[in-house]
Amino acid sequence: MGVGCREYGRDAGHDAWTEAYDVLQTPHGNEAWRQFQRPDAPRLAVLDWGMPEMDGLELVGRIRCSQADRPP
Repeated sequence: MGVGCREYGRDAGHDAWTEAYDVLQTPHGNEAWRQFQRPDAPRLAVLDWGMPEMDGLELVGRIRCSQADRPP
């Protein structure tokens, strides 16, 4: 999952990522959080610390707390 500026993601090798992985891109932290609450949530995230609506640090904290009881 990639979150943040669409233009930055494309400049940072977006095409290479999409060829190798199923990429889910969200426009802001709140949408990323919704995606992580799904049963089929991504197992890897590339986040922008300064994304809109919820910053990356807060999102990582929420993900860690919500997955504490899930098996690896």
